[in-house]
Amino acid sequence: MKKYDVIIVGAGPGGIFSAYELVTTAPDCKVAVFEAGYALERRKCPIDGDKVKSCIGCKTCSIMSGFGGAGAFSDGKYNITNDFGGTLFEYIGKQKAVELMQYVDKINMKYGGEGTKLYSTAGSGFKKLCLQNKLNLLDASVRHLGTDINFTVLENLYAYLKDKVDFYFETPVQHIEVREDGKANCLTTVQKDSLVCTPVRVGHYGKGGQGQRIYSVVGKSVTLSANGGGQGAKTGLYKIDLPDGDYVIRKLTPIEAERLQTLPDNYTAGISNTQRYKCIGNGWTVDVIAHILGGLHNA
Repeated sequence: MKKYDVIIVGAGPGGIFSAYELVTTAPDCKVAVFEAGYALERRKCPIDGDKVKSCIGCKTCSIMSGFGGAGAFSDGKYNITNDFGGTLFEYIGKQKAVELMQYVDKINMKYGGEGTKLYSTAGSGFKKLCLQNKLNLLDASVRHLGTDINFTVLENLYAYLKDKVDFYFETPVQHIEVREDGKANCLTTVQKDSLVCTPVRVGHYGKGGQGQRIYSVVGKSVTLSANGGGQGAKTGLYKIDLPDGDYVIRKLTPIEAERLQTLPDNYTAGISNTQRYKCIGNGWTVDVIAHILGGLHNA
């Protein structure tokens, strides 16, 4: 039975770069990655426009899961900005966040992206035109790899990692348990000391905006929010398998959202569901805060 220092769940960009950083900065670290989808070379969608013209509901969607994540077949745009696309800067500061984005960009260049263009809105004539018309153009640098080069970068990253990291493809994580010593276990066929767990994205509606993304219930939940639109506003959408083999896609109920925040069931009852979601998204995870405050008397 193999033992690892770190287990990463999901081989999307977060999992890939987590593994890359671990084996690059700590070569002796024993790392494994568990991924529900296929290895990159096996990611083939059966839709050919001829014999198969629409989705046939594969058990594992090669477009949305597998090494490289849902963006493996995208046009490879990487935004380097704090103005949109995430809130990492709220935790580490804007300068550090941009430095990390630039670091990822350098890795992409190293593994096949050299020669691609880096576009920027800063100092552009279009930005000046926007200001003249009282419009705010968000500042951003955008690396455009293109579909083919984006795939090449992923191929090269996998070639670098495959002999340093144990990849377990077609191996969805079903359950995570916490040990009494505070470390995390994952109920699979291997032992490990710590776990990096990410949401498992399995599809999307429309253009795939934040409220249109669909996640698996076997992964970590996405962060609850107080604002946002779309079918999965404030909670995200989840694919829920039914006993008869069918499935439904829905957002979380208010009670399910309360449970994620470790609140008692119906703690926010008595107001509209819209306001319940907003209250829950604005709140803290009770057990986390209790754990932090519980240690203050020892400080």
